[in-house]
Amino acid sequence: MRLKTLLVALLPFALAAYVSYRFVDAEVARLVQHLLMGRTGTGSGMPHVPDLLLPVVSAVTVLGWGGRFLLAADPVRGRLRGCLALLGMVAPLSYGAKVILKLVFGRIRTRDWLVQPQLEGFHWFHGTGVFNGFPSGHMIVFTAMAAAVWHYYPRYRGALAALLCLLAAALVLLDYHFVSDVIAGAYCGLLVYWVVWRLFDGSVARTARPAHSAA
Repeated sequence: MRLKTLLVALLPFALAAYVSYRFVDAEVARLVQHLLMGRTGTGSGMPHVPDLLLPVVSAVTVLGWGGRFLLAADPVRGRLRGCLALLGMVAPLSYGAKVILKLVFGRIRTRDWLVQPQLEGFHWFHGTGVFNGFPSGHMIVFTAMAAAVWHYYPRYRGALAALLCLLAAALVLLDYHFVSDVIAGAYCGLLVYWVVWRLFDGSVARTARPAHSAA
């Protein structure tokens, strides 16, 4: 994917995130609260799910690089070796990107906004505590990892896209994120994947040829 293509792709993502922020986010959050909780009062009431993103990223990073070196002498599994190497890079870098972006934007999480709607908006460079909603870190990380697998195993693109859609829906329906948080997270994940691939394409490409270019 060329930089020009990536920049062009930014436009619909940016437009969708902006439209969602202005006209969709609050309405969807209130609708979810009303439909799933059966009430229209303040507060979310949704259960808190343990945040396992860091353990998942750590495991993928270790398995990615460990598998990459274990298969270093295997000429048959070059595609798998390349995929593992790419996963080992995009997982920690996408997690780092989500930490930085959340700190910069400082937007309140949906379930906390339902209790304190006056705190809506971006609290620049104050992205700690409840102000860590934008963009969705789970979408950044899992989109980047899905794109890495997608790159080497295009036959699974449909399944990967479906899983990402389910994740996005879950994040919104559990009142963890606004719709625009999820849209921005997905784009950031794709951006991390693209940057990693372009910066390290020399070493990774020598490791394996992606499925769509294999003979």
